[in-house]
Amino acid sequence: MTRGQYVEPRFLRRNLHWVAWEGVAYSVMVGIGETYLAALSLAAGLGGLVAGLITTVPVVGGSLLQMLSPWGVGYCKSYRRWVALSVGMQAVSLVWLTLMTHADRVNTWELFAVATLYWAGGLSAGPAWNAWVEHLVPRRIRPTYFAKRSRYCQIGVLAGTVAGGVLLRWQGAQYTVTTFARLFGIAAVCRFASVTLLTAQSETPSWMQREPRPSGSITNNWRAIADWDHGTRSLVLYLMAMQTAVYISSPYFTPFMLRVLNLNYLQYMYLISMGFAGKTLANRWAAHFARQWGADRLLWIGGLGIIPLAGMWLVSRDLWFLTIVQVVGGALWACYELSMLLLFFERIPKPKRVEVLSIYNVGNSVAMLIGSLLGAAILYSFGASGHAYLMVFLASSLGRGLTLFLLPRSDQQTHLFGEVVNRIIAVRPGMGFIQRPIVSTLESTARIEPNQPDRPRNDANSAMAS
Repeated sequence: MTRGQYVEPRFLRRNLHWVAWEGVAYSVMVGIGETYLAALSLAAGLGGLVAGLITTVPVVGGSLLQMLSPWGVGYCKSYRRWVALSVGMQAVSLVWLTLMTHADRVNTWELFAVATLYWAGGLSAGPAWNAWVEHLVPRRIRPTYFAKRSRYCQIGVLAGTVAGGVLLRWQGAQYTVTTFARLFGIAAVCRFASVTLLTAQSETPSWMQREPRPSGSITNNWRAIADWDHGTRSLVLYLMAMQTAVYISSPYFTPFMLRVLNLNYLQYMYLISMGFAGKTLANRWAAHFARQWGADRLLWIGGLGIIPLAGMWLVSRDLWFLTIVQVVGGALWACYELSMLLLFFERIPKPKRVEVLSIYNVGNSVAMLIGSLLGAAILYSFGASGHAYLMVFLASSLGRGLTLFLLPRSDQQTHLFGEVVNRIIAVRPGMGFIQRPIVSTLESTARIEPNQPDRPRNDANSAMAS
């Protein structure tokens, strides 16, 4: 009996129904809530530096708190309890944001605190949820089911993003801060709906007994870096360097668009949506290219393509030109992110994936923070003027170009096939959206060797790494 077949048949249809609707509720929450956090800080008069750093500093704090997730699952002795508790924490943070903005007064420290709570809840829920859904959804239907669910979620994120932009524009600039209270209030309702849908799903205590309890051996993971082979180290080093260069500019697109270009909220929402659309449309093509030519070559396309993207904002401020930049940029980001994911599972041996992904997740957040601080230093040095933002974009493109020296060579690795399914965790201008893989679907994308039995995947720790 394989994982995902422990659910009694009479509960299976109900579980599939609730998992799908929970994903939609979560996606709308991301689109109408987290997407506009940087815009809120600008509306509250906190400035472009705060608007940029609010998208990175809390993520680092949340990722560090995420390390408690293995302990939390063990303490609760239940995936469902821990996921519902973490998601509830995220819902409470949105209520806090609603009250804060409804009072028409936003403090910088309070905004960072609530954003950290938001990311801590979301990131802590992810690993346990990945392990839980392997039991809820049978292995034979996971790729098809989650691919369909992912499309619904993309529609949900886009609908939330559009609704937020329309609502902000409709209310007018004089009511912006209190309008954000409505946005985050809707997001909180969606997240509390997620809690309800999560608790309605099945869980059998014997699941936890069948699997080794996730361990928080983070210290051992860090010590294991010395045992990594050259290919693993070079891949992780390249990804960290690229992430640092990207986040020199990425957090500052929102203040640039709203304060320097003076876009209204409809135009801002439109440009974000174009990046989203470009990434969505390119995902299927990128997967086909990876199957035909390999993830290593796809990484070269994505890695080279995203180098000039930030610098393209120096060329023109015309809305139609920026639309093209966003659509093409979203497509190139789709290539980069899919190749990155596939190379993790092609080049890194299965026994080392947990430690590599655990370290990468923390290192990725640290790289985001370092990049955003470098961008903040440039903005501060040039007085946070329009010229300063352009210098930030130029520095980001130059930094991305320097990563070419670290870009792994194409060496004809074995190819993965099948549709890789991700879940959206955030939307970012210039990048479309940030995704994380649904780990249980990756088993179906890996090449199955002849005469290899389809054994149960008795490894809870691998799910805890995403």
